[in-house]
Amino acid sequence: MNTIAKRLKILNSVIRYSIRCGAEIKNPFENYKIEHGKHKEVALNEDEYNRFYALKLPSNSCSSMKLTKDLFTFSCETALRFSDLMDLKWENIDEELSSFKKIQVKTERTVFVPISKRAKVY
Repeated sequence: MNTIAKRLKILNSVIRYSIRCGAEIKNPFENYKIEHGKHKEVALNEDEYNRFYALKLPSNSCSSMKLTKDLFTFSCETALRFSDLMDLKWENIDEELSSFKKIQVKTERTVFVPISKRAKVY
């Protein structure tokens, strides 16, 4: 619902701008209030995560399914955002494979992250 509301707000802005620029159109949003839904956070509890971590994918699973599981698990183990995970390079990781240091993509802050035994598996 929020994605649709966001797109409608953008469309409404484009229509209002077009009218200000002289387009002879009627604004369909003139008497319409765009409503946003309530944001719902979803998180795995410890038991759910441990079951996911231990899950063995079938041998015939596609490589992208296996990669997605590995990336998600590594992200959970290191608390990295997806964008930071995709930006991670070997040069960020110390020689002992015990930690890494990198600049976060979103905040541009430097973070130091110890690598747990579970994360080292990936």
